[in-house]
Amino acid sequence: MQVVVVPCGITAKTTDEQRTKINGSCEELARALKKVGIRAKADLREGYTPGYKFNDWEQKVRPFDSLFVFV
Repeated sequence: MQVVVVPCGITAKTTDEQRTKINGSCEELARALKKVGIRAKADLREGYTPGYKFNDWEQKVRPFDSLFVFV
């Protein structure tokens, strides 16, 4: 199983502090999943919407092998 953690809810009005907190939560979740043996990655790319990231990952891996986590 592979998990891609995608932060959602970040907008142009999101403060740097809020952005850091959200991204930190995504990284923390990915680390916790890795500790139990699940391949995980936090997709923290700037300038892309969550929808773009979902589509990008679906094209890279077989969809039924992936789990998307909304944070």
